[in-house]
Amino acid sequence: MSQNDSLYADFCELAEDIIHSLVADPESVNVGFHRSEDTIRVEILAPKAMIGMIVGRNGDTVRALQRVLYCQARNASLASRVFVTWDPTDAPVGSRREEDDEDDGE
Repeated sequence: MSQNDSLYADFCELAEDIIHSLVADPESVNVGFHRSEDTIRVEILAPKAMIGMIVGRNGDTVRALQRVLYCQARNASLASRVFVTWDPTDAPVGSRREEDDEDDGE
């Protein structure tokens, strides 16, 4: 595994740890990653009831999450842009599923 791959794996683990710590039932939340040349997209898939915990009032929590992930990606020279997306589902809490919407950071 190259150093860049290791740094990307650490980035993904950090994102998952933070996102799972925000919700009551971490098993209900799936986090996916899509990487291009200078962008990382973090996709959060969770039941509708969990999305509010991740987004926060007026989007404050997800903006803070995006800022932390952006700083980590820039510091590790992984990407110059990080997007956090989510898509609430109607899946009940406790069932595994994925989600997506958008917010961007610089």
